[in-house]
Parts: sequence; structure tokens; C-alpha cells
Amino acid sequence: MYIVGVDIGKRNHEASIMNEAGKQVRKGHPFCQLMNCPRLCGQ
Repeated sequence: MYIVGVDIGKRNHEASIMNEAGKQVRKGHPFCQLMNCPRLCGQ
């Protein structure tokens, strides 16, 4: 089983995936609300 965590900020958000043991499986993936930012998360 995997656990998906989402950190919701005011403008930018980040999602990460962990396994049952609590070890991070994938590095955090930043994203933002497309309506509020003309460029994808300032990239």
C-alpha cells in the first residue's frame, strides 16, 4: 500500500508518495493552481 500526501499552500502545493514503513518512494512533486499562476509554478 502507498500513501499519497499533499501539502496545500497558498499558491504552491506539493505531493509525495510514501510506503507503509513511512519511507519516501518518490521525491515531492510541486504544482500550483493553474488559474492563479501564468507560468507553471514559476518554471
